[in-house]
Amino acid sequence: MYYSNRLAQIPLPPILKFLLLGIVGTSVVTTLWTVLAPAWLQFFNPAMWLTLSLHGVKQWFFWQNITYVFIEPLLSVNHLLHVFFTLYLLYSIGMSFLAMRSQKELATVFVGGALAAGLAGTCSLLLYPSPSVLMGPMPAIYALVIAWIFLYPQAELYLFLTFPMKARWLFLAIAGIGLFSDLADQQYARFFSYLAALSFGYFYALLKWEIHSPFPFLRSFETSFVSFKKRLFKTNISVHNFSKDPKIYDFKTGKAVLKDEEFLDACLEKISRLGKGSLSLWERFRLWQIHKKRKQRQS
Repeated sequence: MYYSNRLAQIPLPPILKFLLLGIVGTSVVTTLWTVLAPAWLQFFNPAMWLTLSLHGVKQWFFWQNITYVFIEPLLSVNHLLHVFFTLYLLYSIGMSFLAMRSQKELATVFVGGALAAGLAGTCSLLLYPSPSVLMGPMPAIYALVIAWIFLYPQAELYLFLTFPMKARWLFLAIAGIGLFSDLADQQYARFFSYLAALSFGYFYALLKWEIHSPFPFLRSFETSFVSFKKRLFKTNISVHNFSKDPKIYDFKTGKAVLKDEEFLDACLEKISRLGKGSLSLWERFRLWQIHKKRKQRQS
């Protein structure tokens, strides 16, 4: 049966392919250049020109506000493990994000979060001069994750592969600990860059999609903020609340999609009439989720 043979093999979308290959390729070239190039060629090391640093800020290397996301050091086992985790997080969150939103929006959140973090890092380096260097896509991923939480408010992750925990609270705890640690260590560039990326992802989801976050303590603030936007731009779109249950919603209609069995039957009927190629990216991802859940139940 097509379903049992992993019918939902989703091709890697172009935007994720570009980001993943760009990060891996640039990081490998930079690492090899750092290790193998002679001293007189280190002036042309991509790390000097692409990472966000105080030297670059003073030299008006404005492109560093976005290029820093494509540089990750690969000089040790710890670096390699960090890069693997970063790329896996970008891939998994990105694919899940694309099940609900478009590639254009994923690019907007990622690039917007990266730019917000880069500009905040630049300002903090000018105010608090430091030899710290900002590199890696993690700030942009933070922006993507906070927007993803708006789309999947009831998603659960397993802490230490054992304890189920709501993704929103786990991420809030991780982000809070990271920000507190950076502030305590006086890593102001990291602190303000991550805070700016989180803020961008949060306000993009709130104002663009006009839906509540899954954090109850922010409900009144979000309602007031979106109401101000509506008055400013004279729109009448209401603020939706999709965090009351774990169903997946169609953001065009605001209605919950079909249950798993009904969804599977509808997709199989569509395949029988129009062929496998008629399935959309979202339909393929949903079928993969159903397949994964069934395998877990069987095991």
